[in-house]
Amino acid sequence: MNITAFWITWFVLSALMQLELNHRASLKLKRMQNRISEMQQILKDNKGDK
Repeated sequence: MNITAFWITWFVLSALMQLELNHRASLKLKRMQNRISEMQQILKDNKGDK
């Protein structure tokens, strides 16, 4: 196997891995933002009760 093909393959694979990691990270961020907004809503509701 020649070295150029190896580097191209490695580059493509690492780019795909990076995309996958970014996708997972953005999903985690969305979940965290959802939780934060839920907590803020609960706090607002509690203030409204008093």
